[in-house]
Amino acid sequence: MLRVIHIVFSIMISISVSHAQDEIQWLTWEEMQVMQKREARKVLIDVYTDWCGWCKRMDKAVFADPQWAEFAKKELSLAYIDFPQNKKLVPAKFVEQNAVLKTSFEIKGYPSYVVIKPDGKTILENWIKSI
Repeated sequence: MLRVIHIVFSIMISISVSHAQDEIQWLTWEEMQVMQKREARKVLIDVYTDWCGWCKRMDKAVFADPQWAEFAKKELSLAYIDFPQNKKLVPAKFVEQNAVLKTSFEIKGYPSYVVIKPDGKTILENWIKSI
């Protein structure tokens, strides 16, 4: 019986380790810029906050999906911009940087998503300016 428990426990550990390796990696704005210098890719920026119900729903329903993770790993660099209710949760340098990014990407609400082409332009930049 003890041997069976040990085997089950070992399987559970290997599954959780395997799953942890499959998770997608979200970068800060600064980390994403460094990554883009090494390999320019499309970037998806998740603009979210801790009090946003739809942000949490996207985390659970989309970003946690294995098919999404597989696609994202192949096609995208992923970055996040955090606007928590308690600003003390974010280092001061990021609060200022995030405010600038919020203005430059014209973020009006949460969640918001920005897709940037490898050349640094947003996917909808020309379309938005033509409206």
